[in-house]
Amino acid sequence: MKKSIEQLKVKLQQKNLLLVGGNVYDTFLENNQDSKKQFCNLDNKIVNIAKEIGYKDVIKFSPSKGKIFLLGEQDILDDENDFEDFETNSIKQILEEFINDLKNEIQDKDISRKIYIIDFSDTLLNQESIKDLVEQAAILLSTILEDDVKNQYDIINLNKLSKVIFISRDTGNIANDFSSKNIEFASVNINKPNKNERAEIFNRFYRSFNVIDREKLNLDSKERIEAVALTEGFAVKEIMQLARIQTEDDNYTFKELFSLAQFNKRDSEWEKMDLNQLNNADNILNEVVKGQEFAIANVKQTLINASLGLNGIMHSEKLIKPKGILFFSGPTGTGKTELAKQIAKLVFGDENKLIRFDMSEYNHEESDQRLIGAPPGYIGYDSGGELTNAVKENPFSVLLFDEVEKAHGRILDKFLQILEDGRLTSSKNELIDFSETFIIFTSNIGVVGNNPKGNQDEIRKNFIRAVENHFVNVLKRPELLNRIGKKNIIPFNYITNRVIFKEIIESKLTKLVSALNKKHNVKISYTQDELENLVDLIMQENAIEEMGGRGIINSLSEKVINSLSIFIFEMKLKNQLGMENITHVKMKVIANKEKVIFEL
Repeated sequence: MKKSIEQLKVKLQQKNLLLVGGNVYDTFLENNQDSKKQFCNLDNKIVNIAKEIGYKDVIKFSPSKGKIFLLGEQDILDDENDFEDFETNSIKQILEEFINDLKNEIQDKDISRKIYIIDFSDTLLNQESIKDLVEQAAILLSTILEDDVKNQYDIINLNKLSKVIFISRDTGNIANDFSSKNIEFASVNINKPNKNERAEIFNRFYRSFNVIDREKLNLDSKERIEAVALTEGFAVKEIMQLARIQTEDDNYTFKELFSLAQFNKRDSEWEKMDLNQLNNADNILNEVVKGQEFAIANVKQTLINASLGLNGIMHSEKLIKPKGILFFSGPTGTGKTELAKQIAKLVFGDENKLIRFDMSEYNHEESDQRLIGAPPGYIGYDSGGELTNAVKENPFSVLLFDEVEKAHGRILDKFLQILEDGRLTSSKNELIDFSETFIIFTSNIGVVGNNPKGNQDEIRKNFIRAVENHFVNVLKRPELLNRIGKKNIIPFNYITNRVIFKEIIESKLTKLVSALNKKHNVKISYTQDELENLVDLIMQENAIEEMGGRGIINSLSEKVINSLSIFIFEMKLKNQLGMENITHVKMKVIANKEKVIFEL
């Protein structure tokens, strides 16, 4: 923030038309710690700069207060709480008054030059009714910001001209008429407090926070380092808002208070993980996802790192990065989505904690608005973004971005921000925290040109190389690959082993038997020979490596489910299904007729 104000001072001397954006409505720390006034706003900063560079008048136009003198005829900075004359003005009124002041200055060369602040730029472009006024103001500005230049002294004396400062959170809303090809124009972005400035906030105001470790926030301690890291991306006001929170008991640490404010929970769900279950994660996951031992071993290691907060620690000490990042690459139907579900179930006890986004639906230029929300004034703004809403409601979740290679390039910019900063700003200016999420990307990149019957180690290397090539040479986004991490690219095996094929079929049949027993009181039985015949029947329809797990399920539905449904339906029509007694049904596979039958 300090560097931003220093840049503002330089640019205000150098240029005569400024656009100030970013964190413009935040509070700034005063330099003098002993002063009664610890904070000030951007108006105060501009007035101080104006005095230093020799201006005696600073006039501000805003819809909330109309025209006010911050410095000069009616200095109101020391009387900011006097609202007796408060009146809300329309943007049109404010712009008309500003134009009148410009006309008076042009007509009277003896009027002392001023600094004008226009603080309603957020809505300047969104109203068709003021378009003519905007154009008129642009013409008048060009008149007062230009002068005849005959020698080097005239160039220097241009700093005696009036200056205009536009203030806007979103600098994209400023009309091009004011800035386009204007050599007197410059923009300044006010940043949020950096690491040292956040440390200074805790050093000065540690007593304000209702936490048991507040005394340590004033020291060079791990508690202050943690508090500074957690509040990265926060404005000064947002940090101080944490001091307002009163808990039911006075036994909260700052980290717990932060978690309560951000996620409505005192403790992280990651800290509640069953360590014994995590230690047994490979066995648990291999029971559900067949034939992917290599991928599951890598997933287990990443989950252990996530539980300890060590993922990505070598690249950054930030505490607000996602808990884990994985990139699943491999053939369709090999268990990528299913493994993501099981990760959610393992970590959070509920596979519904998986939030899935089909990235083939986000392949248009405006698709990023679906994720974070439409801009103010556009259809869908009130609804917010699908991604930001989902994480806001479920901060402890697994995010699955399926077929990520199909997403539009603008979506990748959002991913970059999430992976690097652990946060994403919604269209409503809400800072959404992704630090408790686990992010998984899936892709089929590398399938084309890979030999399913080749050496498994070489196949995996081919998948990894294909993903790297896609980011570096196709997308030209190596920085995104670096944020994901090459070690986090997890290739999935082709399902070429008949044993694995059989295990998948048997696993699905077990689920079917259990479901029928509960729902219809029907118990299905089959011999190992019948199971082998079923495997042969399904395998002969398609090449085994092309089917994948999804192909197996489709074939089972066609051969088994459809036949079984007809059988049960006919039994119901004949009243041959007992509601109290178990009905025993045998499954038989007739290989020569390529069908499955059921009989009592």
